[in-house]
Amino acid sequence: MPTTERERQTAAPDGHEPTAVLRIPRSRIRRFPGQPRQYFDARDMADLAASIEEIGQHTPIVVKEIVGDPKHDYELVDGERRLIACGMAGVEMMLAWVRPFKDSPYTDDDQFVASVVGNFGRPGHTSLEIARAIDRIRKSKRMWELSAGEQVARIAKIF
Repeated sequence: MPTTERERQTAAPDGHEPTAVLRIPRSRIRRFPGQPRQYFDARDMADLAASIEEIGQHTPIVVKEIVGDPKHDYELVDGERRLIACGMAGVEMMLAWVRPFKDSPYTDDDQFVASVVGNFGRPGHTSLEIARAIDRIRKSKRMWELSAGEQVARIAKIF
């Protein structure tokens, strides 16, 4: 059973399914292995950690519940920089929106797209990260039956 402290019921950050903002032990959240962002600037991370240490975490991360992992109850969907910076700042309990991926039709591809949407509107991504993200989405099941032109149009909307 997850160890959490319920904060409040609210709408998900993307406006979809209702969700809850929880305080979750950082140690119970695992990173998303398919995370599109691979490079984190050390100076930017140190600045973010210093800010969090001074004023706390103000923006929740987005997680999904997981089962079958004895060390973790949640997996990160969006907020990799905040997760890392909170670790650097010694923050034990993180604010997190819990998104209903577990018992829903969402796939790993959907989780990847959600992570891309949360990440790629922000600066600091390398050209290789962007190219890899586009390639992964292009190869996802959601694109299989689309023409090349339709794939480009849909991917452009995502980014």
